[in-house]
Amino acid sequence: MTMSAQDSKNNDIINNINVKTLGESFRRIKENPSKALEKLKINVKWRLVKNYPQIYSEIVAEKAPLILESELQTFLGGKGIRPTPMQYFFYGVAASYLSTIMLILSEKGIHASDAKLELEAEVDYSRLAGISENRDPIKRVLIYLQLKCDLPEEELLKLIEDAKMRCPVFSPMNLEIKLKR
Repeated sequence: MTMSAQDSKNNDIINNINVKTLGESFRRIKENPSKALEKLKINVKWRLVKNYPQIYSEIVAEKAPLILESELQTFLGGKGIRPTPMQYFFYGVAASYLSTIMLILSEKGIHASDAKLELEAEVDYSRLAGISENRDPIKRVLIYLQLKCDLPEEELLKLIEDAKMRCPVFSPMNLEIKLKR
C-alpha cells in the first residue's frame, strides 16, 4: 500500500508541530550550533495620551504583525484595561515551557490528547516602591501541568524535568541596558 502525499504530509504533523521541519532544524543546529541563535527585536512605546493603553508594541511575527497593548495594574496607576507587563511575562514563561514540552513529545513521536497548564505567581512590588532591597521580587512560581499522552508516569516526570532544563526562559537572562538618545 502506498501512502498519498496528503497522508505523508499529515504524518509530518504531531501535536500541531511539523516534525519534519523540526527534525531538519535540529539536524542543522547539531551540524552548526550557530544556527540555534535567533535574534529578536521588540520595540515598546509608552503612550502619554489619555484614554489609550499605556504601553504599545507592534510585534512582527514571521508572517504578520500583531499589536500588543499593556497597562499597569490599577494599584500602580494604570487603568486595568489591558494585561499587565507581568501577565505578559508569565504568559511568555508558561507558553515557552508548554512549547518546550510539546516539542520534546513531538520529536519523540508521542501524541498528546490534551496539554495545558496553569501558572500561579507571587510578585513582591516593595522594591519597585523603593522600600526594599529585595533582589528576588518573584517570590514563587507554580505550574500545574495537565498532559495526557501515552507515557508511563515515570517517563512523563523525566520528560517534564528535561523540558524544565531545556526551556530557554528558565535560564538567567544576560541583560545589558544602553541609553539611546
